[in-house]
Amino acid sequence: MLRQKPKLKKLLRNIDLQSLFFQSSIEDIEIFFYKDSKKFIEDDYCQLYYLYDKKQAVVIGYFTLSMGSVRHEKDIPIKKYVERIPSTLIGRLGIHKFYERKGWGTDLVKEAISLIIKLSQKIGCRCVYVDSLTTLNAILFYLNLGFNFLDKNLGQMILKQLKDQKKPQKNSIKMYFDLKKIKK
Repeated sequence: MLRQKPKLKKLLRNIDLQSLFFQSSIEDIEIFFYKDSKKFIEDDYCQLYYLYDKKQAVVIGYFTLSMGSVRHEKDIPIKKYVERIPSTLIGRLGIHKFYERKGWGTDLVKEAISLIIKLSQKIGCRCVYVDSLTTLNAILFYLNLGFNFLDKNLGQMILKQLKDQKKPQKNSIKMYFDLKKIKK
């Protein structure tokens, strides 16, 4: 089935969020969208981008981007010049519950990486990183997109616990994507 590709929009400060319909299966993702995102944007902590389906009058999903860095760990196969690697954080990623598991999350991450690559042509940015929830679906989602664990041993331990249906002690794990994989 060929789906119409909505245009990615940046959330502007003057948009009334109550005029946008977004419902997530993860309560924190929905709360952030409606209650916290405007404050984060106004205080320059992030920018929020979203896909809007005009036909259904619904926000399909969103992500936030922030500047940051990741500590150079032994498991990262990047030449070490400094202790911290210039990176961009995909801080929040949310998909409307009716659009989950239909490829929209992948599309949003690809859109985010595309924006980050454009930005990296103006400022230094080597990696994209996320604090993935420690759920099997979330971790496998990022692994399938080419992300790696910052701490490989911890990541493998958490992955094993999840596959053994045990709850990890950590709620999130840092994962990264080396932009050099796709930048030429």
